[in-house]
Amino acid sequence: MTVEKNSPAQREVRVLLAHGTRLVREGMAGLLSGAGFGVVADADNEADLWRVTTRYNPDILLLDWGLPKSPVDMVRLLAEERKFNGAIVLVGRPESPESVVDAIQAGARGCLSLDLPGEEFVSRLRVLAQGDFVVSRDLTPALSHQWGETAQSENTDGLSDREREVLVLVSTGATNKEIAQELTVTENTVKVHLRHILDKLDLRNRQQLAAYAVREGLAEDSDDVEEEGGQPIG
Repeated sequence: MTVEKNSPAQREVRVLLAHGTRLVREGMAGLLSGAGFGVVADADNEADLWRVTTRYNPDILLLDWGLPKSPVDMVRLLAEERKFNGAIVLVGRPESPESVVDAIQAGARGCLSLDLPGEEFVSRLRVLAQGDFVVSRDLTPALSHQWGETAQSENTDGLSDREREVLVLVSTGATNKEIAQELTVTENTVKVHLRHILDKLDLRNRQQLAAYAVREGLAEDSDDVEEEGGQPIG
């Protein structure tokens, strides 16, 4: 069964949902539509998935790990046969951490858990739409351990190169707006990067981030860096 919808012309990011459970598809469609994404179609089987992906060529394909017989092969086929030029994000629970690595190497741009809060799920898709990879943090250790040196390779502290750039700018006292201007990204993207950095380093606020940068030699010490308390990242 396939449910197809017209995407409003004003919506920039067009999404196709491929999931075997109708309630999940409807829930994601409502969440994404409310956040300004255009849900162009949904599918619950491989045949319809292939057809509507080719027909609509959306910006993002959200693909259930359990829908195709081999999600990694599906990603590879879509990429190699040039049937789909958008970003593929596998959603749900992979068979193993190794499957995440295989999916990314095959051409997927992300893997997200359906246990994420709705706001975070939407935020990560916005980051994806701007060209980044997105991976739920519980899967990040598998990538850093097994993937090795890649475009998303991480430093010893677990941060990507872009996250380290954000961290250094935070240590100088730059605001989110100033960081966004410096890196030519949106303020929302900066906020998402900051939340990922806090999660990875197990810190609570931007003052602690600045102190960490100083401690690791990423920035010069500053009299106003505090170890406790501090302002929110948003």
